[in-house]
Amino acid sequence: YERDKLYERINQRVDKMLRDGLINEINSLIERGYTELDPGMNSVGYKEFLPYVIHSRPFLPCVEEAKQNTRHYAKRQSTWYRRIKSNATISLDKFDPNFLLDEITNYFESRENALD
Repeated sequence: YERDKLYERINQRVDKMLRDGLINEINSLIERGYTELDPGMNSVGYKEFLPYVIHSRPFLPCVEEAKQNTRHYAKRQSTWYRRIKSNATISLDKFDPNFLLDEITNYFESRENALD
């Protein structure tokens, strides 16, 4: 269930990036001289749409690839975070700024106390 919610949020995020002008941004970078070989152009979100912009690859496969690669990236993040002993995950469904501030303050105070 949580994974389904995460995947839906990832799909929505990629769709929003496209609505907000990702293709125009990539075109602008190419016009300024950046190429597929530049490190920043190899990041998730850019690399999937470069074939569309540069080589006229069909758009929808690029969208699906961007969503899939973002899901893979989220999985790698999740695996990495599981190895950390503390949990600083905050659910966006239950976001309260005061709660967040208290949690951050308590986290760092407990770490300071552990070092004393």
